[in-house]
Amino acid sequence: MSKLLELYEAELGLDPEARGTLEISSASRNFALTKLGGNVLLRTLAGVLTRWVADDGQASAVSAHTHAAVARNLVEALGELKGLAMKLGQTLGYVDFLLSEEARAELRTLLSSARPLRAPRVAQVFLEDQQRLPRELFAEWSPQPFAVASIGQVHRARLGDGRVVAVKVQYPGIEAALEADLSSAEWLDRLASLIFRGQERGVLMAELRERLAEECDYRLEGRNQEEFRLLWAGSEGLSIPQVHLSLCSRHILVSDFSPGESLESFLEHATEAERDRAGLSILSFFIASFCRHGVFNADPHPGNYLFFEGKIILLDFGCVKRMKREQIDRWRCLLRAYLERKFDVARALLIQMEMVPDPAHYEFEDHHRMVLRTYEFALRQAPFQFTVAFMRRLVDVRGRDNRGKFRANLPKDWLFANRMVLGSFAILARLEAKADFRSALLDALYEPCEPRPAPYSDAELAFFLRN
Repeated sequence: MSKLLELYEAELGLDPEARGTLEISSASRNFALTKLGGNVLLRTLAGVLTRWVADDGQASAVSAHTHAAVARNLVEALGELKGLAMKLGQTLGYVDFLLSEEARAELRTLLSSARPLRAPRVAQVFLEDQQRLPRELFAEWSPQPFAVASIGQVHRARLGDGRVVAVKVQYPGIEAALEADLSSAEWLDRLASLIFRGQERGVLMAELRERLAEECDYRLEGRNQEEFRLLWAGSEGLSIPQVHLSLCSRHILVSDFSPGESLESFLEHATEAERDRAGLSILSFFIASFCRHGVFNADPHPGNYLFFEGKIILLDFGCVKRMKREQIDRWRCLLRAYLERKFDVARALLIQMEMVPDPAHYEFEDHHRMVLRTYEFALRQAPFQFTVAFMRRLVDVRGRDNRGKFRANLPKDWLFANRMVLGSFAILARLEAKADFRSALLDALYEPCEPRPAPYSDAELAFFLRN
């Protein structure tokens, strides 16, 4: 096997000394993360101290420089480690509205690029999964990946019938690396239970482990993608590539290649109307998938979207969450209660959904205000615009919203639902999309024959959304 891989590498003319081996040992990954954490901590503390002793102008400049330096360290180290570490870096890269623009630019590189693995390692996956090399399976094969992500990298190929396909190949050893990362991260769960006293211990790590295990099975991802493609076939403004299930295996996913540009490229030239349509399509997709079908893509980062000729191409269905019908119904009832100003009903539902373990010591009014601020787009009759300022109000931990949040509990099944909401909002803020998002939500919450609640008045909005 080793000799065959060496011959394959020689055939491609690749440098045998090129980087590309994934470190999977728990001890090595722990050391790398610890070293990274120490570097980031020191730089962050330097930034905080500067804020104390410098004037506002100097503090802002040094803060931006510090953020960028931290981001560069993250991009380099997480790109090497891949796995869970890189996933966390990617999440920070698109929910990063409290960082400087320089730091955001550094982190966004994680969404589209990282150091790829060597071609022989890719060939090894094919030999172990399908007993054939890529050049035997495809009429044409590009050994250099055009996209590198946290669990696998994507190559371009051509089938015998001429169709161009995207071939995602999983990193060898990534499952062991993820398990090492999860074991190392268990201390975070213990720490969280000390800070968030209402949070049930262990359930969030269990949910994360379950979703990541599913993500490592590309056969499951292929079935997920085909399910979404059929559900949304013929929908205006959206497209999902077809998967070639007969060519897929646990570590290899083959789907139609989709031309298109990234979000950042799209933003460079898109008109206001194009950005608005894209934003409405994205939010409508998540709302309808969740409310009507009880299933949603729980990894809504910008790298999973391409923009092409007025359509949004949706990619990567490895992290998919399915909800029970009763869970969806309770969520719909909860949002309806807020839209209809039935705060007593909302209070009862929060308790039933096990989000408030100690109602006697929980500040429900602050929680109501937090929910209303999150779904502000549905309270107004006029078109709503998602902005960076709106996102900063949502993610700024220093905000006044819900002083009882440390007594709340996030049930296991709602972890990725919250990620879906925040991630999709973040993309809409990048687009600065302005549209009738209220109608999109109401269409999912109410039957056509049901009366719709009146929008909140200016006085109500001023009261509930006050800082």
